[in-house]
Amino acid sequence: MKIAFISNTDHKGGADLSAKKIFNLLDQKKIQKYFFVRFSITKNKKIIIVGNNFLNKLRSVLFIPFKKLINEKDFSFNLLPSFFFTKKQKKKFDIFNFNWIGSETISLNEIKEINKPLVFILHDQWLFSGGEHYFNYLKKKRNFFFRILNKIIIKKKEFIFKKKNYYFVCPSLWMAKKLRQNKRINIKNIKIIPYPIDKKIFKPISQIKIRKKLKINTRKKIGLFITATHINDPRKGFDLLQKSLQKIKKKNFELFIVGSNTERVEINHSYFSKNLTNSKYEVAKIINCSDFLLFPSKADNLPNVVLESLACNKPVVAYDIGGVNEVIKHKFNGYLAKPFNKDDFSQGITYVLKNCKKLSNNISKDKYFKKHIDENRIKKEYFNFFQEIINN
Repeated sequence: MKIAFISNTDHKGGADLSAKKIFNLLDQKKIQKYFFVRFSITKNKKIIIVGNNFLNKLRSVLFIPFKKLINEKDFSFNLLPSFFFTKKQKKKFDIFNFNWIGSETISLNEIKEINKPLVFILHDQWLFSGGEHYFNYLKKKRNFFFRILNKIIIKKKEFIFKKKNYYFVCPSLWMAKKLRQNKRINIKNIKIIPYPIDKKIFKPISQIKIRKKLKINTRKKIGLFITATHINDPRKGFDLLQKSLQKIKKKNFELFIVGSNTERVEINHSYFSKNLTNSKYEVAKIINCSDFLLFPSKADNLPNVVLESLACNKPVVAYDIGGVNEVIKHKFNGYLAKPFNKDDFSQGITYVLKNCKKLSNNISKDKYFKKHIDENRIKKEYFNFFQEIINN
């Protein structure tokens, strides 16, 4: 079984990191695999960088003026000729597994021309929308240029779905539900497989030791806000969190902010910050030094950081969006606030502060969650799914 994995990078953002986790998971003799990316920092013969760094960066910025024209940053066109695979490579592989391929990673035309089984892991809604990665969660009015470009992209995607050899993997039930609402999609080709979490890394660690290593001396409860993107990315909901924190007493807890551009944070609450690194070991330490996770995201699928926090026995305060409610049980292992009720989110923070120990104990006893993210089970599911595709 020869599989080509395709993603924009192997080290940035939850989607690309999830792709790499799945790639690493399927490390067995029966599978020959290669990971094709535009950007990489990993030294591995099986990770192949397509194109050169300068041209790849140029590809990703060429459409910025068009994004301004349509007033949408979270939008991918995938219209540029990509030259991603040679003719030999197209014949070499049995399955082409697409992950996060936005930002001109590979053109829609080239995907259409691949006459082998295509497996799409849906990290967001881009594949079955136009150019949006999440359907209009900000409820903005769409201008004329947006509607025209969106229609062009939808038409190009329709040609892919006219084929019979495409399949989908949805990490959440929510994503599968959204996919089934699309009348162009063959719902028989949908498989639900959650993201795996490395339990050797994301596990409870002594908080005292971790705080000493990170030089965190606070005796207060720590609420963690962490993002792989810019701290003020509208989708991540930091603006909502700022308003929710106005009702929380400063003496109760301290906010730990981790992400990029953390030096530009403006918030009326006591906090300390740190820039995010690419190390998953570092992320595990950051989660373990905190007492609970604050996840005010406005749109998401099955967020890795939520799974990782629960794997470290840390409760989560989140809005009830996307697939979040599939792993967070209200007042059992966290708090689900009504979208996007800032007062309810404040109540959630207060509730978790008072019940942190009880919620953490509940997580440690939750057999369903441990089974849900078990790497061995997920590995078997992917292998059997790929084998089934080849046998058809």
